[in-house]
Amino acid sequence: MDKQTLETYDRLTDKYFNRQEVFNHSYLSEINFLLKDLVQPSVLDIGTGSGKFVELLQGQGYQAVGIEPSGQMLEIVSERFPDRAKNLKAGSLPQLPKFENTFDLITAMAVIPHIPRSELFLSFLRIKENLKTNGYFIFSLPDSRTDLDFNSRDKDGRLQIIYSKNEIYIILEQLGFYLDKELILQDEEGRGWKWSVSIMKLSHSQALPLDRIDSILNRERKTATYKPALLRALCDIALENQNLVTYESEMVLIPLRLIAEKWVVYFWNLFSAPVFLPQVSSELLEKPSALRKTFSLLQSKLLTLDDFLDQQALLRSGKLIDLDLQKQMNLYIQQWEQTIVKGPIKYSSEGNLFQYLPKQQVISLPVSIWREFVLLESWIRDAVILRWAEEMERISRFTIRTGQAIDYLMMGQKVERKQGMLRELYLKKTSLLCVWTGKSLHPQNLDIDHAIPYTYWKNNYLWNLFPADATFNRKKRDHVPSSKFLRNRENAIRENWAYLAHLRPNQFDFEIRNFLGKYYEPNHWAGTLFSMFEEAAETIASRRGASRWNGD
Repeated sequence: MDKQTLETYDRLTDKYFNRQEVFNHSYLSEINFLLKDLVQPSVLDIGTGSGKFVELLQGQGYQAVGIEPSGQMLEIVSERFPDRAKNLKAGSLPQLPKFENTFDLITAMAVIPHIPRSELFLSFLRIKENLKTNGYFIFSLPDSRTDLDFNSRDKDGRLQIIYSKNEIYIILEQLGFYLDKELILQDEEGRGWKWSVSIMKLSHSQALPLDRIDSILNRERKTATYKPALLRALCDIALENQNLVTYESEMVLIPLRLIAEKWVVYFWNLFSAPVFLPQVSSELLEKPSALRKTFSLLQSKLLTLDDFLDQQALLRSGKLIDLDLQKQMNLYIQQWEQTIVKGPIKYSSEGNLFQYLPKQQVISLPVSIWREFVLLESWIRDAVILRWAEEMERISRFTIRTGQAIDYLMMGQKVERKQGMLRELYLKKTSLLCVWTGKSLHPQNLDIDHAIPYTYWKNNYLWNLFPADATFNRKKRDHVPSSKFLRNRENAIRENWAYLAHLRPNQFDFEIRNFLGKYYEPNHWAGTLFSMFEEAAETIASRRGASRWNGD
């Protein structure tokens, strides 16, 4: 929980105690309906305040307990309502106290806005761990606030982040929840905004419709491979760059430049292949497209995709000195942006699915469609790559076979090159230790480990590569580190990040900006990066069914 918010509750305890005593819990009837078939249902109320709600639940036959972070609040409850205090404990998100059993229902009313983004996923993970399968999680969010300062704080100093409910839903759905019901309630104090009360059910059997994506992929007319390229980019952004995405009402906004940069990676190996791989029906070897011409000029300076990606970090940071190279790189990316807008954005679903917003330089699509990419990106990507390869076979008039095309589509960065560079950097470090065991390392036992395995995420970022003992690394293999294990090794992980950020500042900064997106803060990135790193490991392991690794 946000420290300043807790200090506010301790400082103004009487004020908030009295407010909660007169609060009308109008959603209680919904809870009674949800739990009507259970005998003595168990309920946990997070951020219970004065504990009045817990007392109401106890009066209706529920086994209810509450947790409250404010020590001052708990003292007042003990003084005024000693019987009520017996069912309250000290605690807050994400560090919940230990309970003997899981709960049928967990509530967190007006609590989530107090949670910093870096603690959000872990908070929901803790809720899931304390909730029974088919149990319910109920929370409330304001639709807006007119009383907040630039740092999202109210006049008392409490953190009040205006999270999009759709962003919260997607995080929860990655953990196995789905939306059961949503209520809209007026603010009881008449402050001018409404509250969305969401009822989420924990289930692992949900299925999502993919008809519109399937239509684009398999049933719509195609004259180029650009529709599969767009869908693949959305899959990769859903996995790698969710924090660069903006939620606006029922739409999701994705930077056009980000999609274009994904396309540069996809098409680099296709354009540089020793065989001609046409991407448009009208494309001929003797009559190259404008894109291929610009690519040839760029390739004369940057021989490989890795060279381009190295320079891209400098280009983004404004530190690329070669002005001619700057011009060529910008031109190439801009040509892809125009191709994306005039091609798949305009013609997919007859122009009714994606929209280009030129003032913001973003592509918009419905949240309902974006949710499909977030939850099922690995399955969609496999289907997209196969369909793209089949299109290349068709466009080439069968001179290129599907299997051959797949080989080129799957090419990316050379993993060994990045690992070799990291090996050289780490061997310069005094007192080099294995990030996972703390064991001393030397040239003979040093491995460079992808913490989140490359098998599950083609992530070659510096912040995912660590020095590891070779013997231990062979045991780890393709296991994903568990949340508990990562937290145990947090200091070592952060120490390695600091080392790389110092030696490769431009590249490291570029890569964490691409990952953290709107949550990036130049002077306070380490805590947020660790939280997002832990979140990524957990969601990828969950989606892919990967084994967790506890260092055993």
